[in-house]
Amino acid sequence: MPTAVTLDLDDAGASRIEPLWEALERDATLPTTRRLGVRPHLSLAVYDALAPRRLPARLDAFARALSPLAIGFANIGIFVNGAAATIFLGPVADRALLALHEAFHRAFADCLEGCIAHYRPGRWVPHLTLAQDVDLAVLPAAVANLAGALRPAAGRLDVLSVVRYLPVELLGRYTLDG
Repeated sequence: MPTAVTLDLDDAGASRIEPLWEALERDATLPTTRRLGVRPHLSLAVYDALAPRRLPARLDAFARALSPLAIGFANIGIFVNGAAATIFLGPVADRALLALHEAFHRAFADCLEGCIAHYRPGRWVPHLTLAQDVDLAVLPAAVANLAGALRPAAGRLDVLSVVRYLPVELLGRYTLDG
């Protein structure tokens, strides 16, 4: 099962995502991440194969050295993969966010080989997934519902988590408090 290292949105920021999920869930069949039990987050890395036991002490030290990061969301985005799509919010990818991503992959360079390619430095598209495996036939209506509910969203990334999926299993949470 894949394992992700994520930056979680704080409670205030996460509350701004709820209306967007509600708009998407007007279609009762739409596979939103909320229905999977996922907290709003950005994934720093996703690994096909990783022994999570190697990470906790290192992740805790890494997280303690980081300060929470303010983030704003600027757009609705779509990744298309064959007959399905992922709908996401695109954050403002400022220097601080990109530097944090680079620092993570430098600190965990020994894990890079198992990292899925599009999460690696130089290929990463930061995103907050709202729904995945969306049938292309319902995509226009889903995006229209989402656009109608979209308001400026911002928050802070304040926790580093390790999550295995599917099903979603939280393996660890580390507070950013540098």
